[in-house]
Amino acid sequence: MNIREEFLNKHSKKQAEKVVKYVGTDKARFRELMSCFLSREAVLAQRAAMAVGYCAKSQPQLFSGYLQKILVAMHQPVHDAIVRNGLQIFSVVKIPASLESRVVELCFQLMTSVNSPIAIKVYAIGVIQKIAEKYPELVQELQMRVKAQLPFESNTFVAYARRMVL
Repeated sequence: MNIREEFLNKHSKKQAEKVVKYVGTDKARFRELMSCFLSREAVLAQRAAMAVGYCAKSQPQLFSGYLQKILVAMHQPVHDAIVRNGLQIFSVVKIPASLESRVVELCFQLMTSVNSPIAIKVYAIGVIQKIAEKYPELVQELQMRVKAQLPFESNTFVAYARRMVL
């Protein structure tokens, strides 16, 4: 299977699941998938993002050598799907200490940006909470920033924040 061609031919949940099954734990196939996800071609990257998100849940160990590249791609995404699925990856993988501060900084930026969709804001909060398990002082900063956001956010964000953070 040529993963790139599969994504360019069709975009569906079933297609993403097919690619994930094909990749399995094979590192060469995973490298091909990540090449699509990290591509600067918006359509290709967007379509690969769903499969990458599924892989994160089933095979998080495959991501260890890609976390730096994912973080870079999240700073200049070709599509929101890169950020959304990048956050899903960081929510399930072990984040190296060398990347934690950069991940937290990006998550705070995403959480407070007026341009971020609600899903991205919620995933960003989840990643910060995960890292805060290791650094409890981060919880206070998260609570403070979330409280500051409440007057400007949707009812969905407010409900999630009250349930999960406040």
